[in-house]
Amino acid sequence: NIHGLAGHTEVSNCLSPWCTRSFAFISGALWPTEPIAQDFHGTTIKIAVPLLLHCTVVAPTILFVVKYHTAPDFHNMPQNVWHRLFFAEEPETWYLFALIQWRFWAALLGRIGLVTRLVFSLVLAAIGGYSGVTALMFSRAIVAFPMFIVGQIFPLHAALSRLPQTRISIALGVILLGSLCAVQTCEASRWLMDGIPVHDWAADAPIETVDGVKLVAWRVYWFRGLFRNMLELVKCLVFLLL
Repeated sequence: NIHGLAGHTEVSNCLSPWCTRSFAFISGALWPTEPIAQDFHGTTIKIAVPLLLHCTVVAPTILFVVKYHTAPDFHNMPQNVWHRLFFAEEPETWYLFALIQWRFWAALLGRIGLVTRLVFSLVLAAIGGYSGVTALMFSRAIVAFPMFIVGQIFPLHAALSRLPQTRISIALGVILLGSLCAVQTCEASRWLMDGIPVHDWAADAPIETVDGVKLVAWRVYWFRGLFRNMLELVKCLVFLLL
């Protein structure tokens, strides 16, 4: 059982937020900076409809038979469909749920400047990170939303064309990325990383009380989420550019 291996939690806490933020960044880089109604309509048709069919038809029937070699469990199918749709229990569908929300929010902010859009995304992430809403992967999606906007702002295509990949640059990128992951998961950095949320911070932030210290710590806990986004952005850029 891989989950019982030593260091599994540390490695998972290093890779999981990196993948989430990197997917958000790359998705933003591939999405128009000024999306129009037709763009989001295309998202609905190309992503939401197949995702709906997967969660309501394919997964509860065909994939169930393939995985368990038995007839579909029609008795518990409504409950299974509900959990697949609203709690994204299948690990392969979380990105599609998040992508639809990232594009929807970006479309709502599409007519304002990129810098202002980034500020709004940071505010949304700071507030949404306290929500603890797991339905539709909302909490994970909203805390990574600033990375989507950064992807729209960052000139990724120009950077990739101006930074030719050579054996030296690739080796440097592997060493640098490996070093970042090693430092992040080593025992010496636990005092720092144990206090940094992996995704949202609803379960990690100190409970709001009348005690002044705890109240302040609860209100500024989103700064730790900001640090997480910045850390994963650095790792993402190292992976893409070197």
